[in-house]
Amino acid sequence: ILPDHMLSYPVDEWNINGRMIGADYPVVVRSADRIADTDPLLRNRWKRRWDLLHAADPGQRQIALFRTEDQLMRRIGDDGPGCVLLGFSPEPRAPGDWDGAGILEQALAAGVPAMLWPRQDPHSEGEDTSRYIAEIFSALRTVGPSRLPLLVRDFRSDRPARSAPLSLLWDDPGRFSEPPPPLQAPN
Repeated sequence: ILPDHMLSYPVDEWNINGRMIGADYPVVVRSADRIADTDPLLRNRWKRRWDLLHAADPGQRQIALFRTEDQLMRRIGDDGPGCVLLGFSPEPRAPGDWDGAGILEQALAAGVPAMLWPRQDPHSEGEDTSRYIAEIFSALRTVGPSRLPLLVRDFRSDRPARSAPLSLLWDDPGRFSEPPPPLQAPN
C-alpha cells in the first residue's frame, strides 16, 4: 500500500535471498490515498468496477488495452473498463506534481481497480514491453481478469532482473489496510 505518487515504485524488484520478490510472488500495489478517501461517489465507482471486473465473462469489455494516453482519457469515464492495461509509460510525477491531471490520478479517480503499466518507455533498451503487455491482455481475454496478478508474476519470472519492469495496481475496495472503526450510535 503506497501513496499515489509512489505507485510506480519498483517493489516487485526487491531482493529476497538473491531473487526478485516479483518473480516468486504476485506483487501488486494499492493506493493508500484512495483507501483513505471516504468520498461515497469514489467508493461506489471503485466497488462497481471491481464487481463488474470479477463478474464478467472473460470475453466482455471489462478489460481494455490502451496504446496512447488519448485512447485512455476518452474511455476512462464511469462506463469504462475495470481492468486497464497501458502500452505506454505514464508520465512519472514527483510528490509535489501529483495534481490530479496525470493518467494514474485520472484512473484512480474514475475508480479503476486494476491497472498494469510499464515503468519505463516500453520500447527502450531493446525490450518491447508493449508486446508483453499485449500478450498478457490476450491471455486475460481467455482466463479472465482475476488471473492478472498471477500472469504478471509469471511474466516477471520469465524475464531477467529489471528487464521490462511493470507495475500492477490491484486494488480491492473491500480490503482495507486497517479494520474499520467499530460502529457507534449516532450523536
